Amino acid sequence: MSEETGKPAGEQPPAADRYAGTRDASSGRFLPGNPGKPMGGKYRLVNRFFKDLVADWEEHGALVIAKVRAKDPTAYLRVVASQMPATLDVESGGEGSEVASITVNFVKAGGGGQ
Repeated sequence: MSEETGKPAGEQPPAADRYAGTRDASSGRFLPGNPGKPMGGKYRLVNRFFKDLVADWEEHGALVIAKVRAKDPTAYLRVVASQMPATLDVESGGEGSEVASITVNFVKAGGGGQ
């Protein structure tokens, strides 16, 4: 128990108390200049996961790509296609340098094309 509050240690006060003076009374929105809700456990977990993922990628990324390309070309192509933008600007390269926008629609694997 906390001596100050009489509540179990580690228990957070209700949101109304935590954000007192940081929100607009009528709308409940955070006031300008307020950073908002403190980062919680979910976001700490996501941040840790992505840091670990980046570290793993930096160590093994190129090797994994090569293995996937050799063992499962369909999965490799699916990943490459999923990273392509929906619209590409393509230059003709000739005089006048015309630019055309091309919209690319990828058919999902197993989706039965037209």
